[in-house]
Amino acid sequence: MAPGGPSRGAQYRADVYPLPKPAPWALARIRRVAPVRPAPVRIRSSPFALLPLNLATRSVRTLTFCHRATLPTGRPARIKRGQRDNGPVIYRFNVGHLECAVVSDGQMQPPWEPPLAGFFTPDAGVAVAELQEAMAAEGRGRTSIACGYNCLLVRTADGHAVIDTGLGAHFLGYGPWIEPLVGRLGDRLASAGAPAADLAAVVFTHLHQDHCRGATWSGELTFPDAHGFAHAAEVAFWSQPDGAAGTGAAADEHLASAREAIKLFGERLYAFDDDAEILPGIRTVGAAGHTPGHTAVMVHSQGDRLLCVGDLFYDPLQLSHPQWCTPWDHDGAAATRSRRRLLDLAAEQGVPVQAYHMPFPGLGTVTRRGDAYAWTPLQAPE
Repeated sequence: MAPGGPSRGAQYRADVYPLPKPAPWALARIRRVAPVRPAPVRIRSSPFALLPLNLATRSVRTLTFCHRATLPTGRPARIKRGQRDNGPVIYRFNVGHLECAVVSDGQMQPPWEPPLAGFFTPDAGVAVAELQEAMAAEGRGRTSIACGYNCLLVRTADGHAVIDTGLGAHFLGYGPWIEPLVGRLGDRLASAGAPAADLAAVVFTHLHQDHCRGATWSGELTFPDAHGFAHAAEVAFWSQPDGAAGTGAAADEHLASAREAIKLFGERLYAFDDDAEILPGIRTVGAAGHTPGHTAVMVHSQGDRLLCVGDLFYDPLQLSHPQWCTPWDHDGAAATRSRRRLLDLAAEQGVPVQAYHMPFPGLGTVTRRGDAYAWTPLQAPE
């Protein structure tokens, strides 16, 4: 491979998402990671020949693990209890040889938890009566979502990588009351043994502001030496000229943050396609729908796997009602197909799941319940 990057571009699935033409300012900024097509079911290691950079020479600080939790495959997974550090904000575990930690950017707390009725709306296809019936069937008397922002830190052979970066400091987009509750990732990564200056890579499941702003909130890169990774369709979508078809009101609140990430990472932003081994032990899994390039990530080592699903679902109600969408889904039908496909994978193959918006640490397992699913969270110690 030439030192400037991969020798061939990503192969786009034009039948699913025809890619719009990027705005001129974005054309020269994006490098691409070509995909590797594995066997349909089994995720396996590759020689990483498609990596556009070698991060192995960077110095990293070793994570200290209080307890190692192995994530098995081929049967309903059991995640052993780890230890929370610095309050309920860091949860450490292993996937094979890969040292991992869920690091919270923040957690909504009452009375600031968002209402269920704001997520599952008639405009998104969920009737008021249907939502009320589902809430009553739970028997918990709740009306809100315990919304977390769970970023995943992975120590790969090429250095520390973080999957998604939270909302960033001084975020007032949801109201001034949320600012003390979120934007804490930077300090907490340092507590987890990966200071901002040591981070080697940032992997974005998508470029909504609550996933990418943590990398750019100050107007400069929070992680100055890190390379960025985002799906090629995601980069193309947010790079469209103003007023282009396909964007809309639901995307407007995220547009500035997405473009800021693309601009600041510049030539260090690497665009990938589905099924690409972008870092050792980190493979992309197509999950388009929530956004055109929304991506899940399979973390794998020694036959153990963990599926990091981004915004595949926000709440257990989207497992018991997998057809439910939200106002932020760019393509509801595609989001539903992706949700069912990946929930089937997790349930049938016993792959543990890390869910970005579930209550900290967002780790759990999925089982089938007829035509729907059920979520069993990891019961982490208080």
